[in-house]
Amino acid sequence: MLETKGRVDIDVPLKIRAAVAWCRAASEGGIKWEYLYVPQEVFSQVDDNHLEALFSLCEPAKQNLIREKIEAPLSLEKGNLEKIAFDEFISDGDFDSLPLKAKKGVQEAIALFKFLENKNEVSYAPVFAPLLGAVDEAAKGYIISTLRDAIPEDMNKRQRFFEPDLSVLHPRDESFHKRQAINLRRTLLENDGIMHIGLLKWCLEYAKSPKVAPGGIFLAVKAGFGDPEQKGLLDTIDKIYSFRNEYIAHQEKEIEDRHAAKQAINEWIAGLIMILGV
Repeated sequence: MLETKGRVDIDVPLKIRAAVAWCRAASEGGIKWEYLYVPQEVFSQVDDNHLEALFSLCEPAKQNLIREKIEAPLSLEKGNLEKIAFDEFISDGDFDSLPLKAKKGVQEAIALFKFLENKNEVSYAPVFAPLLGAVDEAAKGYIISTLRDAIPEDMNKRQRFFEPDLSVLHPRDESFHKRQAINLRRTLLENDGIMHIGLLKWCLEYAKSPKVAPGGIFLAVKAGFGDPEQKGLLDTIDKIYSFRNEYIAHQEKEIEDRHAAKQAINEWIAGLIMILGV
């Protein structure tokens, strides 16, 4: 992820921290992301067109801004986080029940929101970067806990489980099923799948679909995610996934309304709690 920058305003260090956090979370899906911040004054002096050189020259400026104190001050260190009231977003009991990574994501997201809420004409998209990794990690855990008992121990059976006969499907559907089977296998066996919140959404939708599963892992998805009580979970995940695509991943729109951002944070935290089952 490369960002060029001219004027540096007071929100830039915050945005850099959010971008670094997003890359760290996205890299857990198996593809390594790095954030390259390119200040105009550095780029104007570059005479080497290799990306490695640009990283080397620009990294000091990025680190200086990351360390910079933001406006008297916002710090995500533990001392200041403890001063922020979280109860308008999550109860003490629910927060205490979260695993450490989820706690950290919730804390940082709320702290970022609190910092931005009294500013004018700001985007709240960076607020959701700390939650992105926590939600995706929770989704991965949910998928693994739901499907792991269905995986055969015998290696030959396991191969057929993840590679069932898909010839009965339309070629377009066959290709899609192959990709999903590969992602599920990587998630379940290698801890290396991608886009787990999207994969969980698909599992829940696929289980509801009237289409006949071709066998193997797809039958396991039908059986494991077919509980009618999971409908509420699907509705919540659908909102999170749509918001992620519209405002964060693809940035089709800017989220600048404080109330809409706050409502979305509450929905993401509620979804995180539902996925984790706390």
